[in-house]
Amino acid sequence: MWMLRDASRILTSRSKAQKNLIWSRLIPASAQTPAARKNALPQAKTPSPASFPKVDAGTQNQRDGKRNEILQAELESEKKALEEAKKAYDEGAQKPEVYQQKNADGTSKTFRNVAKFEEKMKALQDEVDAHQRNIDLLTKEINALN
Repeated sequence: MWMLRDASRILTSRSKAQKNLIWSRLIPASAQTPAARKNALPQAKTPSPASFPKVDAGTQNQRDGKRNEILQAELESEKKALEEAKKAYDEGAQKPEVYQQKNADGTSKTFRNVAKFEEKMKALQDEVDAHQRNIDLLTKEINALN
């Protein structure tokens, strides 16, 4: 807190560029305005050490191919799971939740349990949505590889 108060006293007599530079050192980069980031000092990149393992292009291509195969297999299994989830949703929609209540004269009446039915359908819809999201994400990742 004291750094900000001291910085505001310093900023009163500084130019706009100097103010941006001072604030850029006090405020994280994610919270800065684009103009403040422009005037901030560039950060040096640290080079990787010489002993850092390097991978040749052939090995990397082999790894990428294996990754693509794994993603394709996951995509196919998600598509199957989506079809099963849709089938379960359709079956659930056709079977409403009911309960029976016996009357004093010995007969019984059947009632629909709407709240339980809606809860069941929401869970089934959530499952369908989750599989669809997974398919979309897998497709996006596969497209990024190509």
